Amino acid sequence: GDTAQANALDDYEEGTWTPEYVTSFINYSYGSQDGTYVKIGSIVLARYRLKVNNVISAGNGIVTLNLPFAARNETGNGWTGTVMWHGNLTGWSSVPYNLGVIKGTSTAFLHSVNPTTGEIADMNASSVGNNALIEGMIIYQS
Repeated sequence: GDTAQANALDDYEEGTWTPEYVTSFINYSYGSQDGTYVKIGSIVLARYRLKVNNVISAGNGIVTLNLPFAARNETGNGWTGTVMWHGNLTGWSSVPYNLGVIKGTSTAFLHSVNPTTGEIADMNASSVGNNALIEGMIIYQS
């Protein structure tokens, strides 16, 4: 391939990380936590799967997800991911669910987007119930 300095691959990494909800609003135990990533240059592609076994208590705060690398702290770094499948989440409907990266952090928040109205709603801790499962992918710039 092209090995000119401008086109040379400056970083390539594959690995695993442990995805988890980042919130003080839920007291729970996990059934499974599985994540893999590929980092090419500053682009991160990460796959995640989270299953909560037992929720002891849940409040009304927003639930976020940790990421394997901190996102670039730049205006317009609106890279997002998707919740490709979910199960047993109280109040979750069939509208699309996305992840929005919080720039300058290793955190993404989960939200729904109503395809009819465009309304966005953040995932609340009270939505996470026993056996709640989410899995999907996220792409962002580190």
